[in-house]
Amino acid sequence: MSAPVIWIVIPFIAALVLWFLQDKRRLSLLISVGLSFLLGLLALFQNINSAFRIGSVVINIPSTMTILGRNFILGNDDRIFLAFIFLSMVFWCFSAQAVGTSSKFIPISFAVVSFLIAALSVEPFLYSAIFVELAVIVCLPILVKRGKPVGKGILRFLIFQSLAMPFILLAGWILSGVQTSFSDLRQLYLAALFLGLGFAFWLGIFPFHFWIPEFCEENDFFANGFVLSIFPASIILIMLDFINGLTWLRDSAFLVPVLRVCGTLMIATGGIWAAMQKNLRRVIGYVAILQTGFLLVDISLQTELGTKPFYFSILSRGLEMGLLILALKILQGEDQEINLSNIDGKFKEYPLATIGLLVGMFSSAGLPLLASFPSRVILFTSLTDTPNIIYWNLAGCIAVLLITCSILRHFFGGRISHGSLQETRLQELLIGAGLIIILIIGVFPSVINQTLWSKISVLLTMK
Repeated sequence: MSAPVIWIVIPFIAALVLWFLQDKRRLSLLISVGLSFLLGLLALFQNINSAFRIGSVVINIPSTMTILGRNFILGNDDRIFLAFIFLSMVFWCFSAQAVGTSSKFIPISFAVVSFLIAALSVEPFLYSAIFVELAVIVCLPILVKRGKPVGKGILRFLIFQSLAMPFILLAGWILSGVQTSFSDLRQLYLAALFLGLGFAFWLGIFPFHFWIPEFCEENDFFANGFVLSIFPASIILIMLDFINGLTWLRDSAFLVPVLRVCGTLMIATGGIWAAMQKNLRRVIGYVAILQTGFLLVDISLQTELGTKPFYFSILSRGLEMGLLILALKILQGEDQEINLSNIDGKFKEYPLATIGLLVGMFSSAGLPLLASFPSRVILFTSLTDTPNIIYWNLAGCIAVLLITCSILRHFFGGRISHGSLQETRLQELLIGAGLIIILIIGVFPSVINQTLWSKISVLLTMK
């Protein structure tokens, strides 16, 4: 049984099975959580290209699976992503039960994860575009509600994600034509331009980011939040894998400045525009833009010191986005709009959701003692040769702090709510767990350095 079968085929089969178990939500939850937890632990502790023993039974786990002449390869260096995405699925499955979202969410989320992992592993690279497009199309049933018009944000999400595919395919076609000789710089620069445009459409890089806040406003915020959390992290890891595979691109003089400028634009604009919003769903959209910008700046460092904040940022981003989306979904309830004007005094009814939203926002801004702070310190220390980049990055973080303080004032000010506690036990448990993990990462960064980073370093050196 190969690694692609375990982490691609089995989740896809699970998606098909869970689709027919939608009416049995408790059974569906148990299967999805159990499978996600098992696959996440397997990615953490089981080496690929080695044997897995269950008693007297020995199962070999090769790294390659071939289908129709195309290779799907998952190596030990991919186990970081596999563990991250499947352990994240444990949270998303529990959260789907906690907020009572559509019964289609769990099977579709497994299919999306399967296609995104296939996009990461497929060779030649240009087929990644096809699998990402399949993941986008599969998302539509949870993004669009029957009987409701399709909003501009969802349409633009579909359009921009689809526009990326021809650019990636064109870049792959050009690179396949010059793979025997990289002396034709014009062709290489054209391929790099097409690749850049493709990833810009996928990630919503400035100026192709305006669909993100609109996307967050429409229909089921929980499903939209899942897409906004999983897709950028997966696409950036695909991009990183591709950059590492092309020496001429990795060593090019333009790569670092482009990544830093694009990332800084996303950080500054995301933070500043977030501070101008009244709708909290749009605020979360701009915070997601800021977080993606930090990932791009992390990649630009291209050193071991830069790799560390990148992987820590992936972890903290997943925690913060999950906490923000769950907390805001709980606070929103059945209302379609959640603005600064209608959250006055909500703390008494939703104490943990309120704290979860505030902590997620403060952590996204890089406040000390929270999850993003250690990676931001390492990042800013590494950027001392480019002070302008640091200033604009800090401007984005300060803007997020300002809107968070405004949200804090509304939660604890205005009218005093006399309603009873509205949170369920499962909601409290999930938000409490997220808060504890964020605080542990922020308060004890040295422990995380010694445990998590040592594990990541070992995986990155394994083949």
